[in-house]
Amino acid sequence: MSIEKAIQDNTAALNNLAALIQKLVDSGVSTGPATAAADVAPKTTSKAKTEDTSAADEGPFFWANLKKGTQGQIDTKAEFEKLKKKDKDLILVTETKYKALVAAAEESSEEGGSDAPALTKDQLAKIAQAFLPKELPKEERPARLDFIKALLERFGEGAAKLTEIPEANFGIVGNLIERKNAGQDVDPESDGYEALEEESEDSMI
Repeated sequence: MSIEKAIQDNTAALNNLAALIQKLVDSGVSTGPATAAADVAPKTTSKAKTEDTSAADEGPFFWANLKKGTQGQIDTKAEFEKLKKKDKDLILVTETKYKALVAAAEESSEEGGSDAPALTKDQLAKIAQAFLPKELPKEERPARLDFIKALLERFGEGAAKLTEIPEANFGIVGNLIERKNAGQDVDPESDGYEALEEESEDSMI
């Protein structure tokens, strides 16, 4: 074979190869190195995991302490974890369970009439004595005696002393006295009451 013939054959082969490559390019087939699927998949998975985690941390979340009978709601799981560190008895509950607990608490409060716990006669007496200590300034006694008299009129059902009022009223009376003693503005009777007549403190306790 002559050199001229060999060159012509090679030239023809190169032209055919170039034409084939051009056809592949025109048809949209990549002529570069294939991209491994593994190079793409991890990035997509990582992004999906981030989105899932973010969505899972969005509230509201509802919590309850079934031992104490308390419940509430918070915006993020991170907030719940902080509460959990302070109270190990907290658990997450569904919104339906949360609403049921709230309704039960409200019903219980309405039936009880007061959140004040029941007191014994001795406990009530101690609360009253702390409200009227012997060292109380003389100018403060009339107002406090008026307050005790108002409690007797409203909750005593004819009793002359606090310790003689119905036992069912020990809790609410003790609660009112303690709140008044703490400086809260407590008025046993919204319509007001008459000033206390001259009596000794001991006669009402």
